[in-house]
Amino acid sequence: MRIRFLPLGLTPVTLALMSAVAFVVAFISAGVFLVSAAFALLGSAALGLLFYVGARRLMMRRVARRRSEDRLHSA
Repeated sequence: MRIRFLPLGLTPVTLALMSAVAFVVAFISAGVFLVSAAFALLGSAALGLLFYVGARRLMMRRVARRRSEDRLHSA
């Protein structure tokens, strides 16, 4: 059983095409990673803003409740 290789003139062309395809796939996957990372950061920022707004609302309600109780007790 003997392994047959491509003719010498065709081997560099085949390797060049394979490396070009590998580079294209690498750039596509890098772009997909960057886009997905950007959306992940955007989603995390949105969740952080949502929690911040909710916590601030809750704190403002407590402050308003304490102020109204203080007004009732001081009058």
